[in-house]
Amino acid sequence: MTTPDGINILFRTWGTQRGWVSVPAKQGKKWFEKIFEWPTGKEELIKWVEECIAEKRDIYWCPTPLTGPKRIKENIPIVSVLYADLDLAPVSGMPVKPSVLWQSSPGRHQCLWYLREPTNSTTAEKLNKSLSYASQADKGGWDLTQVLRIPGTTNYKYDPPAPGKVSYVTSRTYTRKHLRTSMSAMSGTDAPNLNSATTTGGESDELEVNWTLTWQQALEPYMGKLKRKALELLQTQNVEIGERSDKLWELGSLLLEAGVPREDVCAALADSPWNKFKGRRDEHHRIIAGVLKVPEPVTIQINRTLGRSSWVRYGELLADPDPQPGWMIREIWQRNSHGMLAGEPKTYKSMLSTELAISVAGGVPFLGQYKVDSTGPVLVVQEENAPWIVQDRLLKISTARGLNDHGYWMDIKGRMHLKLPADLPIFFLNNLGFDLTSTEDQDFLESSVAEFRPKLIILDPLNWMLGDKDDNNARDLRPVLMWLMKLKFQYDTSVLVIHHWNKGGKSERGGQRMLGSGTLHAWVESAMYTKVVDERAHKISVEREFRAYPKRPDLQIQFEMEDPGNLGYEVFTEEMMANQNMEDIVEIVKNSGGKTVDELLAETGMSRQSMRTRLDEAVNKGLIGRIGGGRGRGKKALYTGMEEPK
Repeated sequence: MTTPDGINILFRTWGTQRGWVSVPAKQGKKWFEKIFEWPTGKEELIKWVEECIAEKRDIYWCPTPLTGPKRIKENIPIVSVLYADLDLAPVSGMPVKPSVLWQSSPGRHQCLWYLREPTNSTTAEKLNKSLSYASQADKGGWDLTQVLRIPGTTNYKYDPPAPGKVSYVTSRTYTRKHLRTSMSAMSGTDAPNLNSATTTGGESDELEVNWTLTWQQALEPYMGKLKRKALELLQTQNVEIGERSDKLWELGSLLLEAGVPREDVCAALADSPWNKFKGRRDEHHRIIAGVLKVPEPVTIQINRTLGRSSWVRYGELLADPDPQPGWMIREIWQRNSHGMLAGEPKTYKSMLSTELAISVAGGVPFLGQYKVDSTGPVLVVQEENAPWIVQDRLLKISTARGLNDHGYWMDIKGRMHLKLPADLPIFFLNNLGFDLTSTEDQDFLESSVAEFRPKLIILDPLNWMLGDKDDNNARDLRPVLMWLMKLKFQYDTSVLVIHHWNKGGKSERGGQRMLGSGTLHAWVESAMYTKVVDERAHKISVEREFRAYPKRPDLQIQFEMEDPGNLGYEVFTEEMMANQNMEDIVEIVKNSGGKTVDELLAETGMSRQSMRTRLDEAVNKGLIGRIGGGRGRGKKALYTGMEEPK
């Protein structure tokens, strides 16, 4: 029996907290209350879930861990997650977007909101009630001991039974202040009033702001962290009346991004030239409300508690070995790894990434030669090429790999008809302005990954997906790379990012020639770096790099492609060309009066090293002869169709 993917949401929500967890079930009118010690009882819990699935039971879970082996309010002193049974409430009308959303039956949903920091049970219960009322959810589903359906499990209350479905899973976390502020605009909630401008402490939404500070005084401790754009906004003398709202929001976001506390952000905004509320009775309240609406940066870890038990002793580590990663594509890409496909312009990077996508989705050897060990769906987000180019490459490669069943035919009027291939599980997001720095776009991609469970995610190219961030700035790159790593670990997938080399790079190592090279090169686990060998012959070399395996020799790849619209396409790797090359060399030499190495290079387009290897092999086999040669200028060997005289 297969364990549902949604059970990972339970494990992630409970995290490293120790205690007990409740996973009850129901069959007809019979209720099974089951409590497991956490995390030591994880395997027993999984067996229970699989048993319930086999017995066709409705199965539930309590999102809050317990301090004792009984699901009662007294055993829930601290809460790290809020939740709601949305029932038929419209998801689009919610005041706060959930961190996790799943469909419990057609048209009905349940959800979670992860808290940035744990809170006491009294406050949590009030917030849960407010969220339920504001979201028009089940008004009886906010108590601390509430149980929800396990995401992805079948609902047997219906005839026929209705399968559950995970809508999306994100790492989004919320502060209590953010939740209250978002709900305060919704009617029918018990969210507190935000009329005062100072805080009384405790659980208040308000901030202790010193409104007498100038922006220079408020931001003095953080000046070294501020971006140039923030300083320009603070010092501008040219304020357009119609721009003040947008600029005030932008300035607040930049200050929060630099790590400035919200209290000091409020003081700085009040003294900034963009303060459109200056002199109004509700000036301070308006600024506070605006600052609280700006979402804080997404955290990578959920419910992580570091303590003495977090350390793993040497003997324990060796006694419980993790499996080696293995290959997704042998000698090309490690399984479940993140990395780059980077290089010079016009070196077939997008072509190679499309080859990778078709190989992983279709299970056919990469470049017709390298075996695929891990097959499955592929997500491709691409911002560089027009859809017709993407389609043309797909047709060429899939036809060359035998996935098109001969591909096309021409009718009597000369029109081409394509016999479509078996549908491959490759999903494209083409030219939609996808932005890796956008929280909304990150959430969309993560929910798509949760739904499609891809083996490979391809992002093409990086520099067009960074919004206003600088791809040569480590500070801008690091949050994006950390989020991609989190995506890889959480969903057991590979992430391939396509990028470019810098123009002035002199390093012999491809990884050190990327824009943002120090940060990006340190990040990769698998990588391919491309450069031109012979532009006229469409020949490139590919440097391979792996964190878990020794470096492999560079590949030499020559492409033979017909014009767009035609389906001709061939790839010749150095290994694939080796035997054919030697036969061609022998034939050229025997049909001439003799050839030097330089003459053969000009005629064949091979690399000098490959040429010498093939010539030595042919001479040793007695297929051709070699006359002269040796050390010194001008002493060039002549290769002939006869053996070297003795």
